[in-house]
Amino acid sequence: MKSCLYFLKKFLRSPKYYSIRFFYRGFRIQFQFLLKDNYGRRISSWGAGNARRVHVAEIDAFHEIKKVTVVNPLERIQDMSLDLYESLVLNLFARTLNDGSKIIEIGTFEGNTTINLAKNAKGSRVFSIDLPDSKVQYALLVNQNENNDRKLITFSTQGIQKDVSDNIFLIKQDSGTINFKKMFEVADLCFIDGNHSSAYIKSDTLGCYSILKQGGLIIWHDYGYIYAVTKFIDMWAKQNQILVQVVEGTRLAYAYKNSN
Repeated sequence: MKSCLYFLKKFLRSPKYYSIRFFYRGFRIQFQFLLKDNYGRRISSWGAGNARRVHVAEIDAFHEIKKVTVVNPLERIQDMSLDLYESLVLNLFARTLNDGSKIIEIGTFEGNTTINLAKNAKGSRVFSIDLPDSKVQYALLVNQNENNDRKLITFSTQGIQKDVSDNIFLIKQDSGTINFKKMFEVADLCFIDGNHSSAYIKSDTLGCYSILKQGGLIIWHDYGYIYAVTKFIDMWAKQNQILVQVVEGTRLAYAYKNSN
C-alpha cells in the first residue's frame, strides 16, 4: 500500500514524465520479445523532458575531430557510471576545448570520467569535486527519494599516466558549500554528475553557470532519466531562455553560455 501511494505521489507531481517511464516499463514487461536488446530497453526510458534530441553528427564542433581516446572503456557500473557511448560523446566535447582550458567536474565517483576528460582535453586542468567521506552531512536539503549517492568510491590519481595525473586536481568538499567564483574564477567546461536531488542540481547548475566563460559549455548527466535533474533543467532553461539539447542515445544534456 505504501508503495502504491509513493508512486501515485510521484505520478501526480509530474504526470508527463512518469507516463513516459511507466509506459515504457510496461511495454518492456508485456512485449519484451520485441525488445530483446538490453541496451535498447534501457534507453527507452531516457526520453523524458522538453529538450530537443540531436544526433551526434548534428553537432558542428565535432566535425573536425579525428581521434578520441576512451580510457577504461569497460570499467563501468550500470545506471551509476556513464555508459560507454556517453563517455565517447563527453570525450568529443572535451576534444573541442582549446589547450589550457579549465574543466570543473562535480561527482568524481570512480574517476573514470575524470581521467577521460584529462586525456582528451589536451593541456587542460580538470578540477573534480566529490564528497570528503561516506559519513558526510549534506549541506543542502536532500530528499532521500531523489538521492542517488548509493555508493561512494575513493578515487586516487596514483598509478595514472603522469601526463594525465598532473592535470587532475581532486577537491574533497560538498559542492553545496563551494563558492565557485572564489575557488575557480572561470571555467571553459562544467560537467555535473553529483548528487541528483533538487537542491544540489540547482546549486551545482547555478554555481557552474556563473563561472562559465562566454561560449563555455555546461553538461549534465542523467537528463531524461532522473526526475529532479530533468525538471530543474527544463525550468531553468525556459526561465533564462537558454537552449538546452540532448545527444540522442545518451542522458547528456548540454548548453553553451548565452545560447538561446
